[in-house]
Amino acid sequence: MHTVVTHMNTVIMLDHTNTGPSAIKLLNGRCRNQPAERISKVDCYAHSIMFNPGNNQVRPLYVYTDTWCSSGQFFNNGRMVQTGGDFEGNRKIRTLQPCGAGGNCDWVELEENLVTGCWYSSNQLLPSGIQQIIVGGRNTPSYEFYPKRRAGEGFYNLGMLGGDNNLYPFVYLLPNGDLFVFANRNSGYPQILGNPRNYLFAGSAVMLPLTWQIGFEFAQIMVCGGAAAGASNTGNANAPMSFSCGTIVASSKNPGWGKANNPALNPVNYNPVTKQFQIYAKTNILRMYHSTANLLADERVLLVRSKTHQFYTFNGVRLAIQGYLNRIKYKQVFVVNFAMGQRVGVVEVNMNSAPYVTHSFAQGQRQMKLKTMLPTKAGNG
Repeated sequence: MHTVVTHMNTVIMLDHTNTGPSAIKLLNGRCRNQPAERISKVDCYAHSIMFNPGNNQVRPLYVYTDTWCSSGQFFNNGRMVQTGGDFEGNRKIRTLQPCGAGGNCDWVELEENLVTGCWYSSNQLLPSGIQQIIVGGRNTPSYEFYPKRRAGEGFYNLGMLGGDNNLYPFVYLLPNGDLFVFANRNSGYPQILGNPRNYLFAGSAVMLPLTWQIGFEFAQIMVCGGAAAGASNTGNANAPMSFSCGTIVASSKNPGWGKANNPALNPVNYNPVTKQFQIYAKTNILRMYHSTANLLADERVLLVRSKTHQFYTFNGVRLAIQGYLNRIKYKQVFVVNFAMGQRVGVVEVNMNSAPYVTHSFAQGQRQMKLKTMLPTKAGNG
């Protein structure tokens, strides 16, 4: 399962095509005629949808080639670029310009292909906002760019992506324009202790918030979870997982790994200031292989696994944003109008990216804590 929240407050979901019919038919009698498909060469069912979290309605979308275990990222104009997949989709590039819940936007598969196959790769938007780097994948110890920087450009080898236990590498754009790449236990910095962290062992990573107090320049990466090498091949459903986390200051010239303990099976919220985890209530639906979690515009978290979905609901004070600028320039001071009940604690303004989420990793995840002034009442509010 792959999930991404668009700037139109809709959610795009994709799954693989080679399992036969889904539970949702394509519209208007449309069918996918794909000679390379291994299960249903004529398939009239949807394997991608647009979900409206406002009313829980879905609209089927059309994908022509298999998107299983693919990757993606938004351009700065909101266009989604989705790359790779399994079998006939291995080198494909697909785009979607998001629309509102009542629109008819859909996937467009490009004639241009990737240079090399990308299955279990990771995408990261580059500083230009109109170019992405596609890193790693199964039997792909390399990276390439889309769009290409020049005609005929190929791929570039990256030795640290060779070997095993390095699928869906953790890739982050640092404030100085460099890329942080983590695969297995390696990142070019001191090796993290413990077990392999990437898929197949379903660990995860996050870039902790960039804050205005230090000019958004201090980039700290936290990597958690994983399992012992070879655990996925033992057939033992009770093979132990890794219970450790490590953090590294990726923007430092002398980085080193630290430790955090007591991760939980429940969803947790990590506070990088207090370095503590807040434990949330359990879901009664198992969230395992291929599950995703995305932050929605109204502060809910959408959890998805296969054909089910369930919300974690925030029970504290929720702000209702009533007015804001559609476009904000760099270093611009701007005003946000919001309504709330009883004020509890401080009011923060954070900017979050909309990552492409799959396999326990949010590709392109980023949060910036902005400098704010004390809120003031507007009118009779």
